[in-house]
Amino acid sequence: MPGAAAWEHVAGRPDVDPDRIVVMGYSFGGYYAARIAAFERRYAAGVAFAALHWDLAGWQREVQRRHARDPRTTAQSTFHFRWVMGCPDMDAAIDKARQFSLADVAGRITCPFLVVHAEDDRVVPVESARRLYEALGSTRKRLRILTAADGSTYHAQADNRQVGVDYIADWIEETLGSRQAPR
Repeated sequence: MPGAAAWEHVAGRPDVDPDRIVVMGYSFGGYYAARIAAFERRYAAGVAFAALHWDLAGWQREVQRRHARDPRTTAQSTFHFRWVMGCPDMDAAIDKARQFSLADVAGRITCPFLVVHAEDDRVVPVESARRLYEALGSTRKRLRILTAADGSTYHAQADNRQVGVDYIADWIEETLGSRQAPR
């Protein structure tokens, strides 16, 4: 599993404390960070820096429908989604997207886990972040929905990434402490 290989690589470094390795991903990486945390228990914590659609295939069917009617009604490009899925057409991409769900695995996540999302995210609805948070098996979980008052409202804080990065860094320090890495 790639999550295990990544942990082993990072943990093997002399400047890394293997008890403090956090898996994090943003945008589609938020899905992968959660999935890795569900199956690789050696991570000390996990962060989804923007959640993925709870039902990616359903969401993309809706994007496809809206594009057919008026492409200006959605923030997504059907080309981008086909490219991400590695598929030549939208129907094949939607079929492949059925594999991308955390519904059956989010409950397996037991490490501390943070979900950071934007209230007005037009790429992934905020409801997906709430559903991921509710489904997490961790007793040490947090959901942070950033707003305009926080200084960021776009997907993965693309309009002000530092707001999300700072919040995540503070949460990691609060959650894992600020011990020095071994030398």
